[in-house]
Amino acid sequence: MTCTDAATGTYEYTLTGLDSYPYFKVIGNDKYWNEAQSLKPYDEINLNDLEEDLLNTANNYVWTVTGVTGVYDAAGGKEWAAGIVGGAMNNFTYKRIGGQYKVTVKGLGIDPINNNFFPMDADKGIIYIKLDEIVPGAERIDVYVSDNGVKLGIPDGTSDFDRVGIDGGYLEKSFNIVNGSGAQISLNGSPRVAISGDDAADFTVTQTPMSVVPSGNQTTFKIKFAPTTAGVKSALATIQYDTTNNLIFNLTGRGAEKVANPAFSLSGGESNVYTTAQSVEITSATAGAIIRYTTDWTIPSKTNGTLYTGALSISQTTTIKAIAYIDDTYLDSDVVEILYYFSPVFAMVDVPSGIFNMNDNYLVELSAFKMGKYEVTYELWYEVKTWATANDYTFANSGGMGYGGGNTSSNPVTYVNWRDCIVWCNAYTEYYNLTNDPDLTPVYWSDSGFTTLLKKSTNTGSVDTTPGSEDKPYVKWSADGFRLPTEAEWEYAARYQDGSSWTPTNYMSGASADCDDTGACGKVAWYSANSGSRTHNVGTKKPNQFGIYDMSGNVYEWCWDWYGELQSGVMDPVGPDDGSYRLIRGGGWGGDANDCRVDCRFDYYPWDSDRQLGFRLVRR
Repeated sequence: MTCTDAATGTYEYTLTGLDSYPYFKVIGNDKYWNEAQSLKPYDEINLNDLEEDLLNTANNYVWTVTGVTGVYDAAGGKEWAAGIVGGAMNNFTYKRIGGQYKVTVKGLGIDPINNNFFPMDADKGIIYIKLDEIVPGAERIDVYVSDNGVKLGIPDGTSDFDRVGIDGGYLEKSFNIVNGSGAQISLNGSPRVAISGDDAADFTVTQTPMSVVPSGNQTTFKIKFAPTTAGVKSALATIQYDTTNNLIFNLTGRGAEKVANPAFSLSGGESNVYTTAQSVEITSATAGAIIRYTTDWTIPSKTNGTLYTGALSISQTTTIKAIAYIDDTYLDSDVVEILYYFSPVFAMVDVPSGIFNMNDNYLVELSAFKMGKYEVTYELWYEVKTWATANDYTFANSGGMGYGGGNTSSNPVTYVNWRDCIVWCNAYTEYYNLTNDPDLTPVYWSDSGFTTLLKKSTNTGSVDTTPGSEDKPYVKWSADGFRLPTEAEWEYAARYQDGSSWTPTNYMSGASADCDDTGACGKVAWYSANSGSRTHNVGTKKPNQFGIYDMSGNVYEWCWDWYGELQSGVMDPVGPDDGSYRLIRGGGWGGDANDCRVDCRFDYYPWDSDRQLGFRLVRR
């Protein structure tokens, strides 16, 4: 123990390495700690001789233990402190500042029975301090009385229940009674775990320990903390065993008011489709609440997100996540998420040329191309189809506005077969040319001279192998008109990160973790776990590295290729020359996470349509 006498008159004493387990007793009379008054800087004293009163009824004495502060107030009659179980006390600081004394203690346990702190069992060297109350924001580490090898085990390391909401909130913890003695013990208290103290009603035993614990074994019990009012709560749990022995430990927690959830001034959701910039205010009904928000799909917290200072202006589809908080005496609000959806504007994303291992096993090289930022929406499908049917085009299917109820025209088109899609691509190329320069050249033709456009699709239930037919059109691959992606193009765009790194095959496109991680999957895809068994507006999830949306989930997407063996060592592969089924990729709203992996391949008859099946465009 050393004493440093500062010029200000402050005395500081630090005790370390107390392997002799000193005896400290709180008597509560008028004596000062006389040894402290007589010490000089760097004096040493025999700790085993310390049995002096640390309290002076004429002054206040402050005790601090890892953030827990107690005050002895002679007028109020309060005397409290706190501690941490540990073998010997490893740090003890005593300060005299003006008329006050401050004591900082670490490594101490609690004896809730006596008004003292001393080793209850000298050969175990545990030191105890009485605890009647803790201040707001206190952090505690659990304590227990250990006797004859019988100990309390706490699986998560603490019996502090931390903050729990007072409006129906609760927290349950497990405890073990560990019998390290050489004989069987009997828990003969009634009840076996007795909870006492002013706040005992807030703590409930929800699982009772066994009545007998053989040597070398343990039994488990559970306690639930469910406060009904705000503030610090404490109680004592007593377990009587072998009639005369008690295992006693402290229960603490805080009943906390929850900060009111953030509220948004503007209605959101997929059904509210905006076309012009909007102003959004975020508020909380709790006075003094601080709000943070994110727009990058990360979770806001006290340390993450932008501090809200005023109305936000948004002009494109945006997901805002917000949280409201005050300080540690309150529970933070829930994280509230809202989508503001703006009508999607058709756009193509540039995809650079490159070489990659398709399905990690087939090396291919691709020329640069453009890919649709979104799956083709019902709105765009219907607009083009309406023009096309007035200009000699025929479609087997009228197309569906998504599927499942609550759908809008910004949902992907569904119920279109492969034949419909390639005919529609030709129609869109011509329709696009009406208002855009220079003209694009259509891709799919009925003759080898590329003079007669393919304009008709049917639902005939067999493959027509006639050259130039709806199942085997002549394809002008050099043309820059709209078309379906090849399977290689689809996977390349789905997995691309930087040209040398690629999204792993067991991930969804754009995901930060594999398909076993529901959180990562839910950020990028609508699939069976979150879709509600329906399609959703395109572009509402997080895009991949190219800024392309919904490449995993929402709807499966038709590709050009016949289903068959993949090719390796090929430039711009287009798949087998013929087959029975066409490729679909990406998974849909009804598929599980693995269906939405970037490497999953599926097939479908070219004449069939489905509620989960749509398409996406590419062009040169």
